[in-house]
Amino acid sequence: MTAENHDTAEVPAVPVKGKVEPVAVSGWMGVGPGSEANLAEIPQAEKEAEHDADDPASHLDFGARMAVGFYAGVRALFLGLFALVAVALIFVFACSQLFGIKPYVIISGSMEPAIPTGSVVFTRAQEASDLRYGDVVVVDRAGQLPVTHRVVAKEKLETSYYRLILKGDANLSPDPAPYDVTDVRIVMSYVPYLGYVYTLLQSSSGIFLEIVLGIILLALLFITPRRIASRYK
Repeated sequence: MTAENHDTAEVPAVPVKGKVEPVAVSGWMGVGPGSEANLAEIPQAEKEAEHDADDPASHLDFGARMAVGFYAGVRALFLGLFALVAVALIFVFACSQLFGIKPYVIISGSMEPAIPTGSVVFTRAQEASDLRYGDVVVVDRAGQLPVTHRVVAKEKLETSYYRLILKGDANLSPDPAPYDVTDVRIVMSYVPYLGYVYTLLQSSSGIFLEIVLGIILLALLFITPRRIASRYK
């Protein structure tokens, strides 16, 4: 018999104790029975790599996994709070610019219990002619802080001005002097005790606190759970 030319050479059988076992030889492309196991292992390796990418703490022991998980939870909580505060500030600023809404901090108890001390009231401009009995308004005073009291009387003057008599809910009598105005700011709503936070942030201690919170925010953004997990390798 004459030998024919092929891309792969014929390999003789190998005798093993009286019987012949064929030897599987892969071709140059790595195709053969022996390559099936290798090809089958590739998807599993890819799955393991994807799992490690999704869970950076998968290679850690129980204690390390607990530490990384705790940090991830605390980080998510703080970043969520920072985001909530940022959205609230953006909302207040947008309302102020678009709708003319202006906040004021209540620093006395003259309007309690309707508006507690430390509340922030949100106001809008209102013509004095449209005011009604019982409206709570903010009126500017020359050389003094604005007053936030309730309208108990209104009188039209000969000019375009209106004379308002105001009284705090907790006061026994109306304010000593009337207010001659053409327009005021009427209270739309309020948030109790938010003014304490605002007052704190305006103080020197509050400014220091803002700096510390800014540093913490930058640290949380930079130090991810993946970075923490990598230190345990």
